[in-house]
Amino acid sequence: MRKLLIVIVILLLIPNCFAATEEVDVVIPDFEVRVNGVLINTIESQYPVLSYKNITYFPMTSDYVEAIGLSLKFSNETGLEVDKNGAYASLEERFLGAQNQLNSVHKAQLAPFNVEVNSKVIDNSKETYPLLVYKNITYFPMTWRFCVDEFGWTTKWDNEKGFEIICGSNDSETTIEDEKEEKSMVATTNLNRDLISWNIETGVSVSNEEKADVETRLLLFAERITNEYFDDNVTLKPFTINVIKESGRGFAYQDNGKYYLNFSENYFEIFNDTGNYFIIYHEFVHVFDFQNFDFWARSFREGLADFLAIEQRQLDLSNQDSIYEDISFSEEELNDFENHMLVCENSDDPLSPYYAGFYFYKYMTEKYGDKVIGKHVNLFNDKKPPFEKITFDNQRQCIIDSMKAITNDDVYKDFKNWFNNRK
Repeated sequence: MRKLLIVIVILLLIPNCFAATEEVDVVIPDFEVRVNGVLINTIESQYPVLSYKNITYFPMTSDYVEAIGLSLKFSNETGLEVDKNGAYASLEERFLGAQNQLNSVHKAQLAPFNVEVNSKVIDNSKETYPLLVYKNITYFPMTWRFCVDEFGWTTKWDNEKGFEIICGSNDSETTIEDEKEEKSMVATTNLNRDLISWNIETGVSVSNEEKADVETRLLLFAERITNEYFDDNVTLKPFTINVIKESGRGFAYQDNGKYYLNFSENYFEIFNDTGNYFIIYHEFVHVFDFQNFDFWARSFREGLADFLAIEQRQLDLSNQDSIYEDISFSEEELNDFENHMLVCENSDDPLSPYYAGFYFYKYMTEKYGDKVIGKHVNLFNDKKPPFEKITFDNQRQCIIDSMKAITNDDVYKDFKNWFNNRK
């Protein structure tokens, strides 16, 4: 199945002063796309909708800019500036006359100039889905942070009508809950649901709507964390969700190269009643890490799952308060946090490794950037020092040392100041 992230194209002729850059293959996709209810004429468009790395890019020439409320500015010195202006108009396509073949492959180039979105610098060399240039037009990838957070758009997907982007909607039926749902979702629509299989125990009732909701949340969650924290080396592979009659909490496991997410019926009902998918997000991260890396130390494995799941919970519920807000560490633990990360799983408090790992990953990403997690995973997967001779007995120390390798030797000592001074 196709995976759809909304992407805008900016009508921008590239001056000859910019050197040629790497070429990539792009495709003109065959699904329909609408902007504020207006169907885009992909076949006749001079700047058609494109797809790159399974991400959909669609053209935003001057007519699109007016329709979706953006302002553009370009100079050879500063590059491209894109800002939301909130002035929307009905889309009237001005650049027609072509005869495009759907699903045909074409060449595009990586954009060679600087870009800012709402005054925030975009480093194209580090983007998973970089800006592209096709027919001297700039194609701008709209991942969820652009579509939802930066531009405030609403997206919809229908199997028959395809994808629609809605800008500046005044629909009186839109509720606060709708807005929360929209904010939590990545601007992705045609998700690869084939990755998820279901095994429902006899006597357990799970509706198709409930299954579709869980699939959407997990696939969007995987999309977001892959884009923000990892890279193309980390991918979601097929897995099965088991829903059983027995009471209890959810858990993830792997068996003979297959991956499973297990939940009891009563816990599954809690998700739908409260809208709080924290546990399913947490356990899903374990499916993700089983498939891509294998941190055996609980403080790192559970800490990473909690960090990513709590962040998504906050997005879902529009809530910036952490469920671990009141957690504290002793002075002894803070003075030697490196040792605490090694021994906390043996604590009398079974949640100690969760607390320690959560705050350590929060600290790492705030101080060293989101991609520090991906760097750590790459060390592990590539079996680079100190992972080249990792065993079950030495793996905790290997993980400790690897964090120093990608940051500095004082990374654990610095945690104390960060924790005590955090907001």
